[in-house]
Amino acid sequence: MRLRKTRQSEESAANLIIEVKTKPNAKQTRLEEQEDGTWIAHVQAPPVDGKANAKLTAMIAEHFGVPKRNVTILTGATSKRKRVEIELENEKESD
Repeated sequence: MRLRKTRQSEESAANLIIEVKTKPNAKQTRLEEQEDGTWIAHVQAPPVDGKANAKLTAMIAEHFGVPKRNVTILTGATSKRKRVEIELENEKESD
């Protein structure tokens, strides 16, 4: 039996996993949450040499207020549909 939550955001411990549909070569860069819990990312960068993915991770990091290093594309690196993990920062983390 396989549990599926691809249409909604998933939250576990200090991580958030979202499903994003990217639209590269857009006129504007913006991130929109849909009613079903998925996101649409309009990215100005072309889908060449990882440019759109780099812009996407930077845009998600800025939106959620985390460093870029806390955003990871889990699946769909070469696809328009992606699952992205966001490591939310705790108020106080021990080093």
